[in-house]
Amino acid sequence: MDLIGLVNNNKNKVFNIAVIILALIIALNIYKKQMANIESLKVKISEENKKNKVLEGLGKLENKISSYQELLPNKEVSFFMSEISSIVKDSGVKLTSIRLLAEEPYPEYTKYAFELTVNSPNYDLLAKFINKLEAYQSVYIIDNIIIDSIDIGAFSPDKGGELKATLRVSAVVMLK
Repeated sequence: MDLIGLVNNNKNKVFNIAVIILALIIALNIYKKQMANIESLKVKISEENKKNKVLEGLGKLENKISSYQELLPNKEVSFFMSEISSIVKDSGVKLTSIRLLAEEPYPEYTKYAFELTVNSPNYDLLAKFINKLEAYQSVYIIDNIIIDSIDIGAFSPDKGGELKATLRVSAVVMLK
């Protein structure tokens, strides 16, 4: 009787303990599911952050491309020849010939190659012309240069002498 009496006296306590244990098991299962959801959300956040970094990189590349497109506008061959002629006049050298060598089309741009022949009274004016050509707002790339003395044996760095320079110059035009 003591055992039955003990159970009757503590019936509510046993029932309460069973309910508490059941509630803990249910809470633990809910916690595990929520932790799994949190981990999957952390993975998704990490993936989205990586995508955002890639998109930022693409944005920067688009800005660079647009700045290059501004630097390399769409121009005609005659415009390049006119620009080169004005650079020659400003530099103090004499343009003896200019001709288009090649037109190389690429998917995003076209490259024009010109051959220039200039005469210069001295090396300093020739260097001034080359510097102005390379520093000009339009992009000109000197691919090759051959410098000869017009009077054979007359040129020396100290005395000077008239020079003839043949340059292969490239210009780039962006296609729109």
